[in-house]
Amino acid sequence: MKITFVIRTLCMGGMEHSTVKMANYWAAQGCDVSILTLADRKVFFQLNPTITLIVADFFELDAPRLRRPLAWLRDRKRRISKLRSILRSEQPDAIIACWGDSNVVALLANIGLSIPVFVTERTSAENAVCEPYNTLRHWLYPQAAGVVVLHSAMKQQFSKKIQAKTTVIPNSVVLPDETNEDTVFKNEKAVRSDRWLMAMGRLVELKRFDELIRAFASVAPRYPAWNLVIWGDGPEKEALEALAGQLGMADRVRLPGNTREPIRELRKVDLFALTSRFEGFSNVLCEAIACGVAAVSYNCPCGPDVIIEHEKNGLLVPNGDFEGLKDALARMMSDDAFRNSCASNGPELLIKYSLVSVMDQWARLLASKVKPGVTTDILFHDGPS
Repeated sequence: MKITFVIRTLCMGGMEHSTVKMANYWAAQGCDVSILTLADRKVFFQLNPTITLIVADFFELDAPRLRRPLAWLRDRKRRISKLRSILRSEQPDAIIACWGDSNVVALLANIGLSIPVFVTERTSAENAVCEPYNTLRHWLYPQAAGVVVLHSAMKQQFSKKIQAKTTVIPNSVVLPDETNEDTVFKNEKAVRSDRWLMAMGRLVELKRFDELIRAFASVAPRYPAWNLVIWGDGPEKEALEALAGQLGMADRVRLPGNTREPIRELRKVDLFALTSRFEGFSNVLCEAIACGVAAVSYNCPCGPDVIIEHEKNGLLVPNGDFEGLKDALARMMSDDAFRNSCASNGPELLIKYSLVSVMDQWARLLASKVKPGVTTDILFHDGPS
């Protein structure tokens, strides 16, 4: 079984991480896996050495986006033809395109090749995908072998025709097996006097880290043991650091940049917060809770409501309810017993979103759509089910 993933980049990000987990899993199963990137040669994540990496240079990351669909097509006609030649040469049994423009490009390049293309939507498209992609996806998605979304609410953005071929498959949560280190961090948290609230993500406006800093600053004087760390990088970093200083929190709010060991950092902290305007699933929220960290999250579209069980492993706050966010943080920071109870229930997500379970859902979808004669048993963990 030969599978090609099409994705804009393999830089740091939740979508990129999920794609690499899928590719590595099937490569370890013995599949012939390639990843075709459209914009960048940088690879943040470790790839299975058997995976073939193909760089198409289809986009420049800072190139202006043309808003009219036909103008977009004319501008990229030659590059789409080049991409078609790559796919014709590779001859995969299935193509998995990873969100947004990658979906559109893969479907256009596949015209005349008849390779099953599975497109993925990682967030609510009306929030995250601008023209021309909103128009082009409605033109092209009916030609896909399947459309995969992370949350049932995402299906509603499509026509009935597209909904009929849409499948809900969540992301998986995978933690490295570091039992000894995990025990050390738990013991350290039990005896140390300071406490840490964490957030993680790209430092961009849609993550609303400014609201988190303001909410923390509002309740922090009552809880002097607590500090806030926000991992990530992006254009908002200087503004967020300045905001912390203006609020008198410069010594209690840290923005250390990116980390290559996010799980290790998550295991160290006492509470996690998500304040995004929207998400696709939020890998980091799922990972935090699975690590045994209680969480507070805005109930934004889409993802937090299927990851957090309110008052069992965390607290859900109505989306954008700033006062509710402050109250939820204060409750978690003041009530050790409640916070620890939520934390103890978190690892249940490792079962609910196990890699084997999620990948077998993908395997069933691919097996139902690839051409007759293609052997798909290798896709499954224990053979086809």
